[in-house]
Amino acid sequence: MISGSAKGSSTAKPLDYDALLKAAEAALQEGGKSIMSDLEGATATWEDKPQFEIQGPFLKGNELSVRVAPRTNVEIFTYVNDGTQPHMIFPRKGKFLSYQRDFTPKTQPWSLSSRSGGKSGPYVNRLGVAHPGIEPRKFTTVTAINHQAWWESRVQRLATEWCVRAVGTVTAL
Repeated sequence: MISGSAKGSSTAKPLDYDALLKAAEAALQEGGKSIMSDLEGATATWEDKPQFEIQGPFLKGNELSVRVAPRTNVEIFTYVNDGTQPHMIFPRKGKFLSYQRDFTPKTQPWSLSSRSGGKSGPYVNRLGVAHPGIEPRKFTTVTAINHQAWWESRVQRLATEWCVRAVGTVTAL
């Protein structure tokens, strides 16, 4: 809880809402850049790594938000982030599906680290293959969890700064 008091003045200063909104937007951009950096790190070793962008800030009612999303290779990122169900894969051209037998994933579920990996081993030819699906990596969930404390402290600091500007002093209770 925060309480405020005006020292040496009987009236509080009017709050500059435009400046407050601008400061909140700057904080959102700062947080968005940090989130984007985490997601870029998680996909650093991918051949078709997505490029991310900060979208927003968005103002809906009294909520100000920012979104970090892939702007390239969205489908691949979504498959890996959210996972896929087991499914059949058939050749698009020709009679046989030709692929390297072994595969080492470059990422692991619930981790933002990225390592070397990929296809290896001899090539095999099949009429189709039963793909086991992709276990969801949950990059966006891990990033949200990792940044929660930062967001809370940044919002608290912003609120305190603006209370001080408005009323003179602020004391945390």
